[in-house]
Formats: sequence, C-alpha cells, structure tokens
Amino acid sequence: MSHSGLTRGALVLAGGLSTRMGRDKATLPFEGRTLLEHVLARLSPCVEETIVVLRPEQPLPPLARTVRLAYDEVRERGPLGGLAAGLKAASTDALYATACDVPFLAPALIELLFERLGEADIAVAEAEGRLHPLAAVYRRRVLPHVLALLAADRLRPVFLFEQVATVRVAEADLRRVDPDLASLANLNTPEDLARAQERLAAGGPRRARVRVELYEGARQRAGLAALEVEAATLGEALLALGARCPGLVPEVVEGGRLAPHWRASVNGRQFVVAPETPLTDGDALLILSALAGG
Repeated sequence: MSHSGLTRGALVLAGGLSTRMGRDKATLPFEGRTLLEHVLARLSPCVEETIVVLRPEQPLPPLARTVRLAYDEVRERGPLGGLAAGLKAASTDALYATACDVPFLAPALIELLFERLGEADIAVAEAEGRLHPLAAVYRRRVLPHVLALLAADRLRPVFLFEQVATVRVAEADLRRVDPDLASLANLNTPEDLARAQERLAAGGPRRARVRVELYEGARQRAGLAALEVEAATLGEALLALGARCPGLVPEVVEGGRLAPHWRASVNGRQFVVAPETPLTDGDALLILSALAGG
C-alpha cells in the first residue's frame, strides 16, 4: 500500500538478550502463539513488507514466508544496530520500527506516524517525557547516517534525530488513537508478561471489531462495499480505514477524521464527528456522502 507514492514496511527488532525476562522474548507464549507472531499479526494490515532483525543463530518460531529476516552484524549495538540491519534489507520507502515485545501495538498509531512523516526523514512518538525510537517511522534514506553513527560509536538514537529532519508526534495526538499508549508498553520482566496476559484475559485494551460500510463515492474509491477493522474509537477506525483503502485518502479520509462533505454514522442511528467517540464489538460504521445523503 502507499499514500502519495510512499511504500510502507515494518521493522521488528527481536535480537535483544532479554536479560530481565530470562528467556528469549520472541518465543514467549502469548494468546495461543508466540509473542513475535502476535506482534507480526498486529503489523500486517498496515504495511507491505515486514523485516525481523535477529541475533545470528537465534531460534525462531515458524513465520510466514512473507516475513524477511535480517541479522545484527555486531552484537549489542542497541536499536541503531538493529535499525541498520533492517534498513539494509528493506525495499520499501519507509518503515515503522518496533520491538518484538509490544503485544498491544495499535495499528492506528502506526498509521498516524506514517501520515505525520510528510517529507521528513523520521516521525517519532514523543510521550511520557521522552522520545520512543522503537515507535517511529524511518525513511530508508537515513541508513548512511545510521552507519556513520555506529562507526563513531554514537549509539543513542537521539543523535540520529538531531542529524536528519525529524517530526515529533506529541503525546496528545498519540492518545487520540491509542488512549492508554499501549503501543509503547514493552514486556521486560516475567511480571510484565503476567500483567499483559491478565489484561488480555480481562478484555483490554483489545480493540473492538467494527464493520465499516461504504456508500456512493467512498465505495467506488475503495473498490469494495464493506470491511472489518479493529478500533476502539472513531478516529482509530478511520485511520485503519485509510491504511486498508488508500484510494480513500485524502478525498474521504484525512488521518483520523473524515474529509469535508463526508459523514459517519454508528449503526445508522446517530451521526458522529469526534475522533474519541468510542466503538464497541459489532458496531457498524457507515461512511456516507453528506451531499448525496448516502
């Protein structure tokens, strides 16, 4: 998929030593599969290619044939080392980088960062008082800067942000599509894993399954009449819709909002506008032309 000609990929760093967890995070059991498989499933609707960066000879769970593998050339070089390996293997223009231990990764947050990239080199999440290099989109063209920093043993990602055009996406904007910032929550210890499994069992922050029904020009631009997305809010559903149906951007969907002259109705009962409008399992979100009345 592409927006304005930009092809999108994902880069999953799975080669950490997992010292505090006590075992390899990628193979941890989570929701009936491994944690790595779970994260890859969250990424899949958002991107055209996925690259997993590993340590040499690191054991892996079975992965889909479409997942590409890359390997750290030098161990323990931190996120920049993994980023270099992944960017070298990439074929897409820009990639969302994440760790393999973020089980509640929100596709709408990924979409937001791609949208905010614009003509910049990097779009990075800024929340809770810091930048999150593994919740960021990197253009492939930053690779020479990454390699130069590694050669100079300057391993902090902030050095890269200082060298190239970087957009910082503010916490308030992130929370509009991921209210509890679940996309930034890593599992570093067995206790973290246990809490995440309890959270999953309690039903949160699992996104609702929402059926999006398209009418008139929206149906024609998308090339389909309906699809299902996972979303907790209207804004998140619209971001997911834009990611799945690039033909709707920007004439129908602009980020987490509808373009002028388009309306959204929940279950055909009420029209909604606010991106934070909550959605629940089984909701039908109708996208209608305000001019044509649907």
